[in-house]
Amino acid sequence: MIIQHEEFKIIPQDYGWDLVQIVKSRKLGDGTLQKPTGEEYEKEVELAYNVSLEYIIGKIIHLQLKKQNSTVNLSNFIEEYKREKAKISSVLS
Repeated sequence: MIIQHEEFKIIPQDYGWDLVQIVKSRKLGDGTLQKPTGEEYEKEVELAYNVSLEYIIGKIIHLQLKKQNSTVNLSNFIEEYKREKAKISSVLS
């Protein structure tokens, strides 16, 4: 069974879990590495191997908060962290 949460896949292993992120990429085409011109496609990026589910939840929260790309104080960060964790926990329960 593979668990999907937004752009992440959580894959069970014998003694833990793997975490994969699905990202959009573009084929090089006639362009350069900086400005590819080819078609867009989705690829899987492996982020963690054989880790605990708690670690994966923390990693997903970290990556979601990193996307915001803003500067906040510690109390605001903790509030955002709790909000993301509650969102993931609601999916799990």
